[in-house]
Amino acid sequence: KPLKIKFSILVPFWLTWWFLTACILIPIYLTLGFIRWRLEIGMNRQAVMHRYQRNLADYQLTALRAQMNPHFIFNAFNGIQRYVLQKDKIETYNYVAKFSNLIREFLQYSSSNYLPLEREVSMLTNYVNIEQMRFEEQFEFVFDSQIDEEDNMREIPCMLIQPFVENAIWHGLMPLKDTRKPLLTLRLEKS
Repeated sequence: KPLKIKFSILVPFWLTWWFLTACILIPIYLTLGFIRWRLEIGMNRQAVMHRYQRNLADYQLTALRAQMNPHFIFNAFNGIQRYVLQKDKIETYNYVAKFSNLIREFLQYSSSNYLPLEREVSMLTNYVNIEQMRFEEQFEFVFDSQIDEEDNMREIPCMLIQPFVENAIWHGLMPLKDTRKPLLTLRLEKS
């Protein structure tokens, strides 16, 4: 009788389903891990760059305010001096009261780089009122707000609008030699 032996040859491991699956999934996981790692590096770089840009903007804003404040205060004191020299006590009192309110507001917010738009507009309105007194009501001022309460609470850089208004008064309205009063309009609207 012939001897019958049954045997089976195992498939080499590199042809097994688990090895083939691992060969497909491991590169996919490594690629996804690499992509995620590169994205995180990019996002971290972006965050750092954004932080640097914000700090730079804050420093530039601080430097601008430091230059602007002495100029404005000097001009305001010149206005007080004019009223005192004219010996107009009531006008001097009104001017000093408005100026002190503006300085109080300004000092209150001078340490913050940002303040609510509502506060900025209040300070700006006080500033324009002082300038109107200084220029003996030679121009009219109209404030037109088309924004809602929520937008009024949004924060903007402190004293952002003031230089534009100051330049409009000094270089736009005061040189006019028209018979009617020039009009300064400040309009805030949502875009």
